[in-house]
Amino acid sequence: MVTGQVLESGHAVQLAERIEQDHPDWVVMYGSYSREFVAFPVYPDAPDNCYCSAKDPAALDGHIRETERRTGHVRLMAA
Repeated sequence: MVTGQVLESGHAVQLAERIEQDHPDWVVMYGSYSREFVAFPVYPDAPDNCYCSAKDPAALDGHIRETERRTGHVRLMAA
C-alpha cells in the first residue's frame, strides 16, 4: 500500500496505466495536483455520473470492483 506516501508523478501514471489494463472497461487517470487516482466507467450500461477515486491504487481497485458488483456489471478479461 502507498497510502500516506507522496508518489512521484511518473510512477503514479504508470500505476494508473496498470490499473486501466486490469480494468479495460474503465479509464483511469492520476491527478498530480489532487494526488488521487480517478476511474471512470466506459461500459455501455455504466451508471450516470459514476466514478471512483482513491489516494491509494489498491483502494481504487477495490472501489472499481465494488461498483461493478453493485451495478451488476460483468467484467471483461484484461488483455
